[in-house]
Amino acid sequence: MGCSPILIDGTWAEPESTTARFRAHDPATGEALPGEFPEISWPDLERMARAAQGAARELASIDTERIAVFLERYADLIEERADAIVAAADRETALGAEVRLAGIELPRTTGQLRQGAAAVRDRSAGGWSMPSIDAEVNIRSRYEPLGGAVLVIGPNNFPLAFNAISGGDFVAAIAAGNPVIAKGHPAHPETTRLLADAARDAVEEVGLPSGTVQCFYHAPPEDIARLIAHPALAAVGFTGGRSSGLAIKQVTDAVGKPGYFELSSLNPVVLLPSSASADLDGFATGWSTSILMGSGQFCTKPGLCFVIGQEVAEELAEAVARSFDGKPDSILLTGGLVDSIDHGVQALQDAGAMLMAGGATSLEPGFRYPGTLLMTNGRTFREMPDSMQRELFGPAAMIVACDSEEDLLAALRTLEGQLTACVWSAGASDEDHALHDRVQGTLRPICGRLLENKMPTGVAVVPSMVHGGPYPATGHPGFTSVGLPASIRRFAALRCYDGISPARLPSNLV
Repeated sequence: MGCSPILIDGTWAEPESTTARFRAHDPATGEALPGEFPEISWPDLERMARAAQGAARELASIDTERIAVFLERYADLIEERADAIVAAADRETALGAEVRLAGIELPRTTGQLRQGAAAVRDRSAGGWSMPSIDAEVNIRSRYEPLGGAVLVIGPNNFPLAFNAISGGDFVAAIAAGNPVIAKGHPAHPETTRLLADAARDAVEEVGLPSGTVQCFYHAPPEDIARLIAHPALAAVGFTGGRSSGLAIKQVTDAVGKPGYFELSSLNPVVLLPSSASADLDGFATGWSTSILMGSGQFCTKPGLCFVIGQEVAEELAEAVARSFDGKPDSILLTGGLVDSIDHGVQALQDAGAMLMAGGATSLEPGFRYPGTLLMTNGRTFREMPDSMQRELFGPAAMIVACDSEEDLLAALRTLEGQLTACVWSAGASDEDHALHDRVQGTLRPICGRLLENKMPTGVAVVPSMVHGGPYPATGHPGFTSVGLPASIRRFAALRCYDGISPARLPSNLV
């Protein structure tokens, strides 16, 4: 099998500038999969930028109904090709074909696309463009396309629903009327290729500009930086690790372009004392299930649990360890993630945390790691925030045992920005009511989504959902990457019409 082409200006083309080739790996075995994919460099990225520039000009005057039809047709084609897409995704991620990929993630992907189409058609005051009319002074405004392309960079943990070519950022950027240049993740390139082919066919069928959707798999960081700086690029959407995201954020900040970055989160859970007394084993089962769900490779995995009392912490640790016991080691997406979580667990121990379960290198084939639990105390957590607030991307979490209510609140006040935070009060007595209010008041400013008695791993794709949060969970707290129509406005410009005659106004501003 030869090297896969890249999608440029509506055509699957051989790269002009292949600097290297790579293969994906089967996480369950560690073996390389068939098929090579190119790492391209600046000449091909520049070709994409020029094509996107032309597409942005055409999209500015196109009937938006055609964009809605494209999103719906793309969803149809994904469903028609679901068997091949799911099979490729399972080979490249080992996430599970039937339950996770076919049963959950693919329907979420096509559902997002169709929600995007509905949002495009909603031209009301509550729609994504938010038309505002001050007739008395003849001033009007609304959100509109950016006038350039959006570079979407996808993560490794959701090969369909967050893929750069099919996920939420893609839907939002297209729905706003922008072309997309998608940088697929090297861990699942064949899945990305199949999705990109469906998108290309949908673009052609509906008659959108050929440069509306383009796709590549990998490129040197310095060339991606040049692409971001190119006049054709208007914004960046990134989901992934903190270090990579911050490097790209430096580039967007330097060239004055908006970037929307989901970076990292520990998603703390606070277990109230009387709730722990009421059903510690039940909580432990729910928490441990959430830690292991998806091999712990969810951005909303609850990686920290705060409790009051050393005895409660030890009982919780024992219950979680029992839940882990006998379960197979979790399969991670890449060998690099195994190395990263192993390094992180060791670093936390070096900082004073105690290993309560797991932590050993897996002897099974492939990229695996056991369910792992650590424990520290409130004082250490407060005094070493940089060391203790380390994201363990995988099946690992930590208990923070606090001495008192004041110790708990002091520890919570050191937390960085989070995607989610949860107060667990199920079965709590009235005596914890005041503490609940104080904990909630402390958590509310530092998270995008606050939960009560719910593990945060599920993210509902509904208009009210907020999947964002203060830095360093994201680049800034003013956006959500899930939930239409709000997520669309990331990739839109707010524009004003002052004194413009009705004949020259957009229809929803008349």
